[in-house]
Amino acid sequence: MAACIPALDVTAPPAPFSPALLEEMRCDRRPNPAPLLQDLLDQGKITRVGALRIDSVSCFPTVGDATLNGLPIVAVCGFEEDPDIWDLYDDLSTRGPGTAPLQRTSIQTTLNESASVAWYEQTFGAPDGKVMFREPWDFFNGVTEITCLDEWE
Repeated sequence: MAACIPALDVTAPPAPFSPALLEEMRCDRRPNPAPLLQDLLDQGKITRVGALRIDSVSCFPTVGDATLNGLPIVAVCGFEEDPDIWDLYDDLSTRGPGTAPLQRTSIQTTLNESASVAWYEQTFGAPDGKVMFREPWDFFNGVTEITCLDEWE
């Protein structure tokens, strides 16, 4: 009589959206949005189709149902203020008139602000002055924008 051996589920867990973006959203160092955005574009995780550039901040919609450590995200945004780095990624950003925003990396989520703060606390611990939660001004159907600000100067 043959022994009944249950089959093991060896399906690999889904690959994370972007370990680099997750690390960036920790907000424990100066944001580095330009190479991150380029990598996400190269990987097909964000798209230029429907991208917006408002007040010098470039925002790119995510492709498909994207989540970052369980947080649903609909867009990734950034502003690079260093002109030497900007020149390397000039197709990602534009510089509008007026005062430049602080260097930043942002994600937009469909969760409300309190749920976004709870996600941040569970993922990284209590947020400090380098992270901001607000209603996004972009048009990706996001409810909350989580932004790592450049407070490292």
